[in-house]
Amino acid sequence: MIQGKELGSEIMKETIQRQDLLWDQRHTFHFILQQTALYTKPANYAVQLAQLDRLERLTDVPNIKIGVVPLEAGLPVTENATFALYDNERLMKTVANGDIRSSDPQDIALHARIFADLDRRALYYDEAKKYIRQAISYFS
Repeated sequence: MIQGKELGSEIMKETIQRQDLLWDQRHTFHFILQQTALYTKPANYAVQLAQLDRLERLTDVPNIKIGVVPLEAGLPVTENATFALYDNERLMKTVANGDIRSSDPQDIALHARIFADLDRRALYYDEAKKYIRQAISYFS
């Protein structure tokens, strides 16, 4: 069992390993964030500013596509959970009490449709950067 500082260190190590994958040009990534997520403060303003700065820099990485769904675009009716699709073969949903993993084709198809709807509502490139910079300005 991992406890206390060991758990924090282990989580940080896993986070760094996942973020290192972003720079691997053999993989492509497509992220969609709700505008409100840019204002969800994880710890303090300094941490939030660092995360927003990193997010803004990632918008220029060729193998990464980042979209922001502005409040005005509305949201499809979905459960309140973040999710990740891996090559339309695996699904991971993050909910309050942990992660749910699935390889069920119907579950994957449902989330692919939700992702496509969010993609249609999202703004990309310079328009997405505008929202990220607004959040940076807010926390500065």
